[in-house]
Amino acid sequence: MTTSRVVMFDEAIMSRIHFSLYYPPLDRDTTMKLWIDGLKRIETFDTDIVQFLKDQYDQGQRWSSREIRNTIVTAVALAQHEAERSDEKVILGKRHFKTIAKHLAAMHQEDKAVRATDNANGSDHFAPQGLGRSNVSLESTHKASREEDEGSDEDLEIQELELKLQMAKLKRRQKALKAKRANRSHRRDTSDDTSDEEF
Repeated sequence: MTTSRVVMFDEAIMSRIHFSLYYPPLDRDTTMKLWIDGLKRIETFDTDIVQFLKDQYDQGQRWSSREIRNTIVTAVALAQHEAERSDEKVILGKRHFKTIAKHLAAMHQEDKAVRATDNANGSDHFAPQGLGRSNVSLESTHKASREEDEGSDEDLEIQELELKLQMAKLKRRQKALKAKRANRSHRRDTSDDTSDEEF
């Protein structure tokens, strides 16, 4: 098991762990190396992405190696979706990462707020009311964030990219379902051909 949420474990879970390793948070150099290594796998991308990511780190944004990988994959999905809807070549850019970084920062902030509230109230992290409060709070945070953002053109562009990401995920799911259906149909046709040959 790998986790960065050790503080969430109660004594019962901790007593069942036989061996644990501690990995300190990623420093700036290691974080940037992971970003750059991940970006090298992509054909073309704007070089301003690297500077944006450095600025994000300097402003206090931190990522785990899993979040870095997931962010790159999601940004690529956003760019691919954008390319499908455009006749021009779309290059992975800062705007794709900015969309994701904004949501990741909001998620981290919400997590800190829930932990602080739970600690102040002496709540058990595993209690159902903590989970419910977290979900409601997250919804209200995103709603407030959307209301604040509605004025700026840059934020409207981010909202548009978020919708495109959702659409890309739905299209990918639809494509997988079509492939699955085609595969089943092909297997039925093949089995019908085989049974015809037996006669």
